[in-house]
Amino acid sequence: MKTRKLTRKSLNELEILMPKLSEIQQKTFVGGGDGSYLSPYTWDEYTCILSNGTWFGGYVEGFGYIDSGTSYGSSSYEDSGSYYDTSGSYGINDSGSYGSGSYGDDNQTKWNNIQPQISSQLAAYGYNISQYSISILDAVGRSHIDSSNNIFLKDSFFNMTVNDQVSVLIHEFTHTDCDKAYDPNFKITILQQDFTFSSTMSNDVFEYYKSINFGSSIEEIVTNLQDAYYGNLSAPQKYLNEIFAYEEEKRLFPNVSEKYRREREGKIYFYQQLYRIAQAGLGY
Repeated sequence: MKTRKLTRKSLNELEILMPKLSEIQQKTFVGGGDGSYLSPYTWDEYTCILSNGTWFGGYVEGFGYIDSGTSYGSSSYEDSGSYYDTSGSYGINDSGSYGSGSYGDDNQTKWNNIQPQISSQLAAYGYNISQYSISILDAVGRSHIDSSNNIFLKDSFFNMTVNDQVSVLIHEFTHTDCDKAYDPNFKITILQQDFTFSSTMSNDVFEYYKSINFGSSIEEIVTNLQDAYYGNLSAPQKYLNEIFAYEEEKRLFPNVSEKYRREREGKIYFYQQLYRIAQAGLGY
């Protein structure tokens, strides 16, 4: 049998061909997380702790941070991202009101209560809410759009202030109306040493990632972002669509909570980094 000598070149080729797992991804296969950002619980661990009545909040793999006041039961839902969905983040509950809904209501009831006020505010910016397909889910996450431009609103959306909810809908409407097409199956392979986020960030960006436990220094935040999101990237246009949607909601609707204002800045920074890395991966 012919043997092949293992060289540094062949190892480099293997690194490109075979997926590499981040530290966080590796820990999910082992299990036994402690609920921290770097060692999240698995879904099974979360549901077990929840059923025992001892859930006091923590990170859950694939769902981000789930606080002690949120119960997702034993059902899992598909979302558009592992940690980031289209415009939600980490499952963190907003501290705002439910509008005229109440905590015990299901999401459809909450939507029925707040829709007139939201529709009125959106109309002032030229949006007719009836022209969009909106469905309400009792599911983890905030919102996402499917390939047919159907908008889905989920649990975290109903934990936001009404103004923040209006801004999120403007974001989703912008995706529906303005997204430029790209191949969703197109992937760009990036070596880990080339997957680097910029350490230049505004104070709002820093405070946002600090508030969701990504670190207490810029260096720590950048390192944790790189570790959490390293992997194959999508077409650069995907990230441009996200950047434009956030910039558009900022332009049209600046009157949001301080918490969500910082989140928007954090998301723009995040997608700018992915766009830049994806472009570099294509040789631009």
